[in-house]
Amino acid sequence: MRRYAADISSLAEEFQKRFRDFAAIEKEITLFSSPFSVDPDDAPDHLQLELIELQSIEKEITLFSSPFSVDPDDAPDHLQLELIELQCDAE
Repeated sequence: MRRYAADISSLAEEFQKRFRDFAAIEKEITLFSSPFSVDPDDAPDHLQLELIELQSIEKEITLFSSPFSVDPDDAPDHLQLELIELQCDAE
């Protein structure tokens, strides 16, 4: 019984060590697993501009996938005219 207890204790320590490694890189994991939910200010400096660009592209894709449910005033300035034209063409 003591042998098993020592083995289980050793396994528990190993799991804790592994999960500590994940906790240390949690922000990096989140950055790459769901980049649209990360605040660019929380990203490393060398990735902030890329993240901002990626998130802005995602907003445009979402905007044009359902343009009829979006108020043109909520669209980025450079897309407002295109959105209004799309909505007018559909009427």
